[in-house]
Amino acid sequence: GMSGEISVRPAATSRVVASGVCMLMVLIGTAQVKAESVLFAFTHGGKPNDAVELRSVDVTTAKPDSGMALHVDGEDDAAWAGIVLKAPHGRWNLAEHDGLMLDVRNVGGNPLTIVCRVANADADPPLHCNEGQITLIPGERGTLAVSFKRSAFSLAGIRMFGMHGFPPPYSGEDAIDPSMVSSVSILVLKPKSKFSFEIGDVRLSSL
Repeated sequence: GMSGEISVRPAATSRVVASGVCMLMVLIGTAQVKAESVLFAFTHGGKPNDAVELRSVDVTTAKPDSGMALHVDGEDDAAWAGIVLKAPHGRWNLAEHDGLMLDVRNVGGNPLTIVCRVANADADPPLHCNEGQITLIPGERGTLAVSFKRSAFSLAGIRMFGMHGFPPPYSGEDAIDPSMVSSVSILVLKPKSKFSFEIGDVRLSSL
């Protein structure tokens, strides 16, 4: 069995699995997510709400003809600048997806590297978070993607639902449990000068 391979205390196991089942039922009850679907749509005029945390950036709605959702203007910061999208009720269950992606365009005057970080609640980078990044020259557009590196425990939880064909479990410290995603951050690390970029809605890719 799996018990010898997974070092999780029994109390924690039962609690997490139970909440995972509950969350899955809630997801199925609301909107069955198929193939590529939207995780986070930027609405309300692009203004931040309690689900969005901003650091060293201002956000506005992107121009309608840009094909993007949000325009981000940032400035230099010793640590990072960007947007943190917080999961409602503290958790997104993304167990049926293998990653997420969003369209980005560098509309500033310098090359820019944008990072997307998907984190569990106890993340302490690189612990329990997955990242993707893209570097764009001025005017360039691309897709910023993050692939989920699943922990063995998260895979064990999924198999209870009769699904199959998953990638093998990943044992690195940056493995995450996709059923317990607490935040998705779109960041520029240690920006040295002003920058601007546009982003589209955050989309999910299915297993």
